[in-house]
Amino acid sequence: MKQMKNHKILIGIFAILFCFFKFNTVSANPPSMEKVGSIKVDLGENAFVEKDLWVWNLPGGKLTLTGGGTGNLIGPCGEWGEIRDSGTVAMNVHCNIKMDDGSVLLWEYRGRLKMNETGGKNWEVGKPLTPTDGMDYWISIPLVKTTSEKYAWLNESIFIGKGTFFQPPTESIKGYVTYDIYKVNY
Repeated sequence: MKQMKNHKILIGIFAILFCFFKFNTVSANPPSMEKVGSIKVDLGENAFVEKDLWVWNLPGGKLTLTGGGTGNLIGPCGEWGEIRDSGTVAMNVHCNIKMDDGSVLLWEYRGRLKMNETGGKNWEVGKPLTPTDGMDYWISIPLVKTTSEKYAWLNESIFIGKGTFFQPPTESIKGYVTYDIYKVNY
């Protein structure tokens, strides 16, 4: 009799655990991402203002949204890149983008960029860096502010930028970077 009671208790515990894991797994689905655009940012003059703080003027560029809409980067626009002991650059970028409806977006992001040994060599000779050739990690987290009704959805969303192309500036080539922009869906 006691064995039967223990058996029922074990079945009850397993049923509770099954329900717990079954329902918590359903509600614990991770967010998904949807590509919503791309951005190209021109690289202008740059300088070290401190030993490990590199500042870039970002004089232009273009935002293209896949659902419709484009905008051009306008001043002020700049990047403050802190070079960490590990070699990773902690990016801090603030730009204004004038959109096709005349509105302005404040486009700001933090992120991390990590070149590998090939990246340093590519940079020295002006060869582009990509995720498969020179970059180990290159992700940004843009946040957007605007008063535009057309682009109000940008205020309510979280984005991830994946760096796709980095043309280092040379004497004869203007430098620029490109990102694919993804919206994080709940």
